[in-house]
Amino acid sequence: MRALVVFPEGNGLHVIESLRRRFDPLAGVIAAHSTLVFPFASEISEVELRAHVEQALEGQAPFRVRFDGVSEVEEYLFLDAVIGGERLVELNDRLYAGPLAEHRSTEHVYRPHITLGRIRDGVEREKALSVARQMAPVVDEVVRAVHVFRLGENAATEGDPIPLRLISRASP
Repeated sequence: MRALVVFPEGNGLHVIESLRRRFDPLAGVIAAHSTLVFPFASEISEVELRAHVEQALEGQAPFRVRFDGVSEVEEYLFLDAVIGGERLVELNDRLYAGPLAEHRSTEHVYRPHITLGRIRDGVEREKALSVARQMAPVVDEVVRAVHVFRLGENAATEGDPIPLRLISRASP
């Protein structure tokens, strides 16, 4: 299984990771991130996937994203993208084209966010939501790379993410 993600590098990540350690079962598997392409199983090779991602990113300059405000979506707690979210949506659309089109969910609408937690019990989720709303910082970042993240059996990581530069025709 692989996924395409953006790893934020802004201020406040230690607080985000603290919240995730409390409320997100995947906190030990992958650092805080915003998913662009959700986990998928495919026979596409690493070389083909990289070529697809580079083509999808062609002409895309680095851009600012601000994550601020905690919301609840089903059993999840999200830190929402309030600035730059439309650019993440655009990247999501571009990346789900071509060889990854078959993996796009028709059940969900893409919503740019950083997951803070997943809590099935409603009472516990409400408590966590209150804590997260009090503690979650504003995270400002410049998106400069997309990473291919590999998930192994039992959700263990396999190797390091592969950074892919956003390519801009205006950049040197």
